[in-house]
Amino acid sequence: MILVLLSLFLLPPTDAWQLVGSGARETNGCLRVTGDGKSSGYWRTTNLTLTPNRLYRVSFKVKAERATSGCVISGPNFCNRDFPVATDWQRQSFVFTTPTDVRETFLRFGQWEAATTIRFCEIQLRPTQAVHDRFGEGESVVGRRYTFRAPLDGEGANYSRPLASFRCGFNSNRWTFNEGAEVVYRHDLPGCQQTAATVEVGCSYRTGGVGVIEASPDATSWREVARFDNTGVVRAALPDGTVFVRIRAVGKSANFQINEYRYTSTLDTDFGTTHGATVFPDIEVARDDFPVRIRSLTDEACAVEVEAPAEITTSVNGGPEQRVAARAAGIVMVPCAQRQSGLNTITISVRVRREEVYRATLQRRVAVLHDASYGYALPTPGLWWCEGTYKVSQTRPMPTARSRRIELCAARNEYEPVQLVIRPEKELRHLRVTVSGLNARVDRVGYVEVTRPTDMAGSPGWWPDPLPPFEPDTTLEPGRNHPLWITVYVPPEQPPGDYDGKIELTADGWRATVPVRLRVWNFTLPKTSRLQTAFGLNTEMIRRYHNLTTTDELRQVLDLYLESFAAHRIAPYTPASLDPYRVTFGETNAVMDFTAFDRVCEKWLDERGFNSIMVHLHGLGGGTFFERSPGRIGKHEQGTPEYERLLESHARQLVEHLRAKGWLQKAYVYWFDEPDKKDYEFVADTMKRIRRVAPGLTRMLTEQPEPELFDCVDLWCPVVGAVDAKTIAERRRVGERFWWYLCCGPRAPYIGLFIDHPAVDLRVWSWLSRKWGVSGLLVWETAYWNSPTAFPSPAIQNPWLDPMSYETGYGKKPGEIGYWGNGDGRFLYPPNRDVTTDKQKYLNGPISSLRWEMLREGIEDYEYFALLDDAIAAAKKRGVSARLIQQAEQLALVPDTVITDDKTYSHDPQPLHQHRRRVAEMIERLR
Repeated sequence: MILVLLSLFLLPPTDAWQLVGSGARETNGCLRVTGDGKSSGYWRTTNLTLTPNRLYRVSFKVKAERATSGCVISGPNFCNRDFPVATDWQRQSFVFTTPTDVRETFLRFGQWEAATTIRFCEIQLRPTQAVHDRFGEGESVVGRRYTFRAPLDGEGANYSRPLASFRCGFNSNRWTFNEGAEVVYRHDLPGCQQTAATVEVGCSYRTGGVGVIEASPDATSWREVARFDNTGVVRAALPDGTVFVRIRAVGKSANFQINEYRYTSTLDTDFGTTHGATVFPDIEVARDDFPVRIRSLTDEACAVEVEAPAEITTSVNGGPEQRVAARAAGIVMVPCAQRQSGLNTITISVRVRREEVYRATLQRRVAVLHDASYGYALPTPGLWWCEGTYKVSQTRPMPTARSRRIELCAARNEYEPVQLVIRPEKELRHLRVTVSGLNARVDRVGYVEVTRPTDMAGSPGWWPDPLPPFEPDTTLEPGRNHPLWITVYVPPEQPPGDYDGKIELTADGWRATVPVRLRVWNFTLPKTSRLQTAFGLNTEMIRRYHNLTTTDELRQVLDLYLESFAAHRIAPYTPASLDPYRVTFGETNAVMDFTAFDRVCEKWLDERGFNSIMVHLHGLGGGTFFERSPGRIGKHEQGTPEYERLLESHARQLVEHLRAKGWLQKAYVYWFDEPDKKDYEFVADTMKRIRRVAPGLTRMLTEQPEPELFDCVDLWCPVVGAVDAKTIAERRRVGERFWWYLCCGPRAPYIGLFIDHPAVDLRVWSWLSRKWGVSGLLVWETAYWNSPTAFPSPAIQNPWLDPMSYETGYGKKPGEIGYWGNGDGRFLYPPNRDVTTDKQKYLNGPISSLRWEMLREGIEDYEYFALLDDAIAAAKKRGVSARLIQQAEQLALVPDTVITDDKTYSHDPQPLHQHRRRVAEMIERLR
């Protein structure tokens, strides 16, 4: 008979569920829990039967009455997963595997320390299976190096292909241990031998007990290789022949959590480069007398195992069906090509004599890295091109669309990038590139290996990011993509019109010419951008990675970094980090020296167009959500008459000087970072003090608007995702301004600054700023190449080899490992690629990145809109037709096809390119 696997066969009706805490059962079948912000409450099943060592998918809809701290809790009691509290309906889902002993298991849905009411609806539980892409999620092979990083934060929660058994809890992204708890991984790869194996175990939390790490060839005889009694990462070499690794807790007081497990080994076989992946199908129809199993799924096909002759049908995203007949029992490969990035839905149906005996739906996320839907093949075989707003993987196939030439357009005083991709069939030696007829620079697209994806937008693999200069006589290996990053600059005096150039490529026994058509618009981007920016730049990091020993050397190199900032229309926090204004406090007043400060700022603010500068009020105090300190000047504490008098003397001189130099509107004070609610009173008090002693100086705060801070902040700078368009509009109406920032958050589906995110993210950030009335962008750092916490001195991280930005500060101890995300705070690369052993001085500037270029593209786009505003205003004064004005005003709005909000936007940049072109054409029409 046919067995339809729906939730009603696995879950008891909600009237049989039990409430722990406060809540109610609603007539529509929803379950409601109410929290007080201090405790936990939930609904739980009372008679649930699960199969041991079986995979299940749990899914549900959840909505809170109001936003609050705390979290949603969900899943079985042995495998909880937290979700943030959201005020709109959210469909959540994850997969878990059951332990051997399932006698006292139950499902629960509720809240932890959330001061709101939360509703759960459409709760479903279905069996599923793991479908791997050769290897499973978290596994990768590069040549003869095998790596497994347990994907504890992935869709499969506690499950992974190497998991052998477990007898412990799991919470969101970590194993939880008490006395007697253990987890065992099995590391065997059929057909090859492993040597030089190592294991790393990260303990993120501990109050007691000892963790023991053991190795075994057979899961019977165990040998201890390491133990730990503190938080941090423990590394151990494993004996040859190890197949099983066990982590167990010892001691009655044992209580710790493991959020990191990493195993590496050397193989005796070269597997090339393979990054595993796992998907979990929703099995909608199955028949107990005709088992079907999906054995693997790749970008191109799936392997389906049947027990007898059958017809297998697949479709991708509702597209055309692909049919394959299995003429006998066995495994059949069925086409299901997924060319577009994002979530692809693959439907698999199996029929026997026209009767459907199996149907499953798989959701397979194709990272933007593997998008193969864009680009234009050129007439020369192995050559193609695409716009700059794409991340070209090394392995994607040639595009199907064709083009005779590269085409691009730009305003005067604008940079415009394009990618020319060489995919040779055989090795190209001594490659040279020459551009004629255009003002262009040629760089190469470099790649960094992402081993730990930042979030669901990423994937393991080689991601494009650094843009080192192209070096003549380069050799290109065959069968992979080699993008050249070509940046065309249009000088301010360039006449408008069409220009033809060409790119000539030569190598041993090979030659190609690529025509280029450039359209120059009849308008000019101003030197100073109207979208303000503020990016951190750590000079000590530059000193260390460039091997500089004197301040003069550092000043020379810093100028080259600032040139890169200026060329990309980005302002650092301050260009005068080596030449600040000097303050000397006397008994009754302050004496200030602006000599060096003025010399630097005249160059970078006046001549080169930096549009913001952070200034510091000496003695003000400061802090973060983690810790804070009150103000102090010499022996005088904040609040004393002497302190107030000295601070006011210093502050008023600063404001008067900035006003006289014409810099006051660019200046802001940024003295406290990301306050918690406990800090609001302290922050508000100091903000009022700043207004009193430094009237006219912009008070900026990296926080979203909160009532306790109203009338104390001139410039709000929340993290993206913490504020909406309505709130921004409300506060702007009372005269307050907005910037916003990106850092280690938010994560996908929000726009982000990460290497393993779509290229368009950092470009549409400026478009959303335009749409929501935000006037500035901030990022905490640009050259965060090393975490002294993750790499205690003398160790040092190499950003060319490791793209991850590791956590530092906030109470973390040396050796502790935390992850901010790939590329967080890192937009520039040091020219030194071997920082551990190469100690020569590097007196040249930084290496740009694809993300650094995308920031500039977005800022230039913002300026297009600003120029359109100017053109509309001028056209109205000239009496231009109302119909044309109306068309222009419609184009001045950012369309939803480009970006709707901070997490809903087109990953494909073509809608952006099309609208930008229409804006440019309208500017010309209105002139």
